[in-house]
Amino acid sequence: MSQEMRDTLVKIKMLEAGIIPCGVDGSSLGEAFQKLDNVTKRKMKRKFRKLWRKASGIKKRPAEWEKIAAYIGLGLPKEDRGSMQKHNRLTSVFFMFLDSVMEELNSGR
Repeated sequence: MSQEMRDTLVKIKMLEAGIIPCGVDGSSLGEAFQKLDNVTKRKMKRKFRKLWRKASGIKKRPAEWEKIAAYIGLGLPKEDRGSMQKHNRLTSVFFMFLDSVMEELNSGR
């Protein structure tokens, strides 16, 4: 399967989950958010926060809490979070969806 096809399937999964589909680099997120009304924008941001917490695996790996929290900036105030933590959050969610797509393809769905 080609990279383009996998990325398309991941974006479809993101739409089904109710968040704005994006690639690992976060391209087109700013433009997409500008087009949304405030209520929808807030809902999508809340859904994304829920998903990146799930993708971080903190509940599954409590022993690694400090390392994971530093990686994604969990618990940091907004002004202390850098672009690297934001990118890491986006990447963790993207790969969570990619893993889901690959599991479905491997199981023959």
